[in-house]
Parts: sequence; structure tokens; C-alpha cells
Amino acid sequence: MGMVIQLGFLMFFGAIAPGISGIMFVAWAIQLKTWAWKLTNSCKRTLPRFSDGIGQWNNVMSVVGYCGIVVTIAVAVFGLEALNDMSISEKAVLFCLAEHSALGLRYLCNTCISDTDFVIGLLKLRASYVSTRLLLGAHPDSTVEEAKVSHVQDPLPAYQLKTPAKTTQLPEGMELDLDTKDLSMV
Repeated sequence: MGMVIQLGFLMFFGAIAPGISGIMFVAWAIQLKTWAWKLTNSCKRTLPRFSDGIGQWNNVMSVVGYCGIVVTIAVAVFGLEALNDMSISEKAVLFCLAEHSALGLRYLCNTCISDTDFVIGLLKLRASYVSTRLLLGAHPDSTVEEAKVSHVQDPLPAYQLKTPAKTTQLPEGMELDLDTKDLSMV
């Protein structure tokens, strides 16, 4: 949590003091090295237990990123001495334009760049296919849609298969039908 707070301060006020990013990099490198030494040399192994995972931190980091964009642009527009000759209404219009364009650019990057590798997406689709076939007792000749029952949810309902920017080689013996997004063994 401490590193997330440090990253938030860096994202919020990095435009005011750009030299702080180098200091943060050195501090994080030292901190990570000391944690690695501590975990490998002086700590006991913890007992395994179930947890929700660190997936919720993705949402926190996303919010910190959006707030960082807004705060950085606000500080730049309202705090730069080069813009002192502008009225407050002109600065507000400039802030809205810059903020909306930066948020639009972030949205465009988030939609264009997949957070999951293409091969990992194929493996997830294959795992979904196999689990549906095995767990629901579907006949090999039936389709996946015929095997689903009303009380079982699709394991990956929101997953969208994105075609890769470069050609990805599938493992030998596998083929992908891009129309139906079905991965099958040959």
C-alpha cells in the first residue's frame, strides 16, 4: 500500500517536480531489493490460505491514474507562470479541453491495447471449452451452447478475443476459427 501511495504522489505532482521521478525510482529499487533479501533470508514460509487476490488493486491503480491525469493538467494550467495573462475562464476552458483530450487518449489506449496476451486468451477459451464439456457432461458431437444449463454462468462472459497486431503461431495440433472463436485440437 505504501508504494501505491508513493506512486499516487508521483502521478499527481510529477509535473511540478520532475526530478522526483528519479528519486522515486532509486527508492523503489532499494525497497524491492531489501524486500527480496528479507523474504529469502530472514522470513519463515507463511501458511497457505485462500484470498481474493490482488485484482482489486487494478481498480485502485486505474482511479489513481485518472486522478493523476486531472491533477497534473490542473496544476499545469492553473499554476504555470506562462499562462498568468489568461483569465480564469480561459484557463477553465483550456483545462477542460486538455483534460478531455488526455482522458480520451487514455481510453483509446486502454481499448486498443489488450491487457491479455493472445495466446493466454486462447488458453482461457480452451479451458472454458474443456470445462463446459467435462463438467456438464456434454456429448462430443453437441455444441457448447447445447451443453449450457441455466444455472451455470459462462466462465468468461466479458472476454473479447482480439486479433493480434502480429501473427501469432498456435501450438502444433491446434486451430482457431475466428468466426466462432472456437479453439480446437486437430
